[in-house]
Amino acid sequence: MRLTGFHTSLRGAIAAVAAAVMVAAVAGCDPPNPPRVAVAGEQTATGDDAVEQDQLQLTDIHGRRQQPFDDPQTTAVVLVFVLQDCPIANSYIPELNRLHADYEPRGIQLLLVQVDAQASIEDLRKHAQEYRVEFPVVWDERHAWVQTTGATITPEASVLSPGGELLYRGRIDDRHVAFGKRPEATTHDLRDALDAILAGRPIAQPRTQAVGCFILNVAPEK
Repeated sequence: MRLTGFHTSLRGAIAAVAAAVMVAAVAGCDPPNPPRVAVAGEQTATGDDAVEQDQLQLTDIHGRRQQPFDDPQTTAVVLVFVLQDCPIANSYIPELNRLHADYEPRGIQLLLVQVDAQASIEDLRKHAQEYRVEFPVVWDERHAWVQTTGATITPEASVLSPGGELLYRGRIDDRHVAFGKRPEATTHDLRDALDAILAGRPIAQPRTQAVGCFILNVAPEK
């Protein structure tokens, strides 16, 4: 599903998405499609908007800048939103490591996006080591990526094209169909989406419902 691009500033786009998410939550429905993510090569904002764009930089927990949208070998970028104390999110890390191993050689770049605004870098480094995360971990402290992609649950995956279009958002698979139920997965939604992208096919289910922990604590302005 192609997202409509905006020619307004990224700050305005993020504010519009945040408002839409609040309206959707009250109405009990999913928020509308978020705007396309600003990527390298596009016009740089100035003033306050430059601060918002800076928040959309992907710097990992070891201080290394991750630039998947600038890599000409990138086929798609997968952001998986997690909370370090969400047991469902933690249970998926072995599968995420497998996804990274299977798809990174094919141009799919996977990043784990920690969204706990109250955490510290030391906390997140310890978590990554404890759970043996084998791919980059970034910290969305200000929830810029949460708001831009429309993520509401951990774990929830957002798959973006190299141009910043949101191609898929939702669950990794259907193993957690509801709280307290953990059968074997019968559908592998994220894998299916990535296979479709690699094959040049439309994604059969571009939106699915994730089950896990709600993303609630948006970091205040500094």
